[in-house]
Amino acid sequence: MVRRDEFGDDRPFRREFEGIQKYEPLSRNHPNLVSILHVGGVDDAFYCVMELADDRPASGTILRDYTPQTLRAELKEHGRLPIDRCFEIGRALASALAYLHQHGLVHRDVKPSNVIFVGGVAKLADIGLVAGVDESRSFVGTQGYIPPEGPGNPSADCYSLGKLLYELSTGRDRNAWPEPPADLATRPDRESLLELNAILHRACAPDPRQRYADASAMLRDLELLNAGKSVKRRRSIQRGLAWSWKAGIAACIFALTAIVVKNERQRRTIITQQNATSWEKAGTTNSAAWQAFERAMRMGGASYTAGGLSNSIPELEQAIALDPNYSRAWDLLSLTLTLAVTEGYLPGTNALPRAKFCAEKAGELSPNAPPFDSLAQCNLALDYDFAKAEPLFRKGIELNPGSWVARNNFAWELLYQGRFEEAQQLFKRIAQEQPQQGSSFVALGFVSCVAASQGEGLALFEQGIRLDPDRPRWRLLRGDVLWSLNQCDAAARDWLRQVELGGFPALDRQADGAALLRTLNESGLEAFLQRLIGLLEDRQNVGQFVSSFDLARLHACAGHHAKALVCLETAVDEHRGLLLSVKVNPAFKNLRDEPRFHAVLRRLKLEK
Repeated sequence: MVRRDEFGDDRPFRREFEGIQKYEPLSRNHPNLVSILHVGGVDDAFYCVMELADDRPASGTILRDYTPQTLRAELKEHGRLPIDRCFEIGRALASALAYLHQHGLVHRDVKPSNVIFVGGVAKLADIGLVAGVDESRSFVGTQGYIPPEGPGNPSADCYSLGKLLYELSTGRDRNAWPEPPADLATRPDRESLLELNAILHRACAPDPRQRYADASAMLRDLELLNAGKSVKRRRSIQRGLAWSWKAGIAACIFALTAIVVKNERQRRTIITQQNATSWEKAGTTNSAAWQAFERAMRMGGASYTAGGLSNSIPELEQAIALDPNYSRAWDLLSLTLTLAVTEGYLPGTNALPRAKFCAEKAGELSPNAPPFDSLAQCNLALDYDFAKAEPLFRKGIELNPGSWVARNNFAWELLYQGRFEEAQQLFKRIAQEQPQQGSSFVALGFVSCVAASQGEGLALFEQGIRLDPDRPRWRLLRGDVLWSLNQCDAAARDWLRQVELGGFPALDRQADGAALLRTLNESGLEAFLQRLIGLLEDRQNVGQFVSSFDLARLHACAGHHAKALVCLETAVDEHRGLLLSVKVNPAFKNLRDEPRFHAVLRRLKLEK
């Protein structure tokens, strides 16, 4: 809650409110920005609701107040952080700032106490000073993190991030910059620290003209460093390695500088190649095609809603039109079309043949690295033949064992086949490697609820949804589970949230969501479920696409067995990937004695 009387005049109060309003729609589209869930206000105050930071571990007392886990608290507890941890946090924050900068906003107060952890993931918080680049002329922020000329532009945010990383990597106060740690010469991570220092010197250069122009440039150097390459070799003598350190270290630096000067022409050639091929590394020589691909990644990757995916599809079509040999664009278009069908936004009859064609085209263009994951998903959704798709999944994982996405997709299909133990083991490995991804925790929750412990399963569901709160499908699955456990009010709230997140593209997120909420509050659960089914059937009757699988689930939960079976039989011909969950989804438990239900399972090759 921010009150007008806390400000000397109206202008900064209004500016802060406007900054939060601009930040709010962007906040949920990047994993390292604290999500703003709601903003509202009146003349004398405004408020915002944001996601909750992790609670700090208890320190010897059982009863205590909630204390958010911040980067400042971690730094205070551990002193300097391991260099790999510095790289991890640096990349996360630089990525978040780059996203803000791309949308014309600056943070203006980057510091350790303004970095919180949500599900263990570092996120930029305290967004009260966020403003547009052209609206941020006031001198705000925290001394020591602010560049000499003041805050208010992307370069100044990079300066602040540089000071933050100096504190993390050395354990020294920001005002001690640029003094090195006293034990630098004996530190086992000395070389990595020197490489990081090259980035910090550019970020914190006294002359703004010598700094990173924005966080995307800083992120590129951090990614380069994380990949095991040298940033120092890319840096000129003016922007080089100017820690004012001991003579021995200085001698090393001067020796390196001499090599750089001697090979200046070669160095310039390398840098030119690196800068000129930023899009070529994505598989194209056409910069406009790469830009369309990047826009599609942001639209589809940041949102699993109908709008996010439908907006990314024409961008990928544009990328392919600009560069017909762009293999990655063909592959991503295949995945996006398949995902849009799986989520229930498009009928598979039209979209899946196109998706399969795109996957095969990507394979022709990349014969040494064909997109086995895309091919497996297309073939499975079109033919319902897991026996043929499984070798493709496994081949894709074998060729790219570091890809959690390929393993995640395969594990979900194992789950749908009822191979719970195999799926569970794979999801547990993914959760250990990618603890910031919600999908594996949702899947583990689903498996536990269906096959083992319901209490543990619901806790895992909650963890997954907290990490990935805007994915409509998670609300669908948890709602089905909760309804089967007779926790019907909680299930209705999940389905209502699915509507509000755009999980039913035929429904209006605001108007229909508000009408359903009134029905739930005023008339109860049964009326809510009937209203939801009625709205979907009305839209279907006027020609809008409504997934028959969704209608089948809701009819089954409402006890309308005959209607549920009719919808299931229709859903088989729509080829929605999620239909393969019908054998294990508890929403259909009351249909399992019906011969027509087993006939559907045979059509899906889930039974013989």
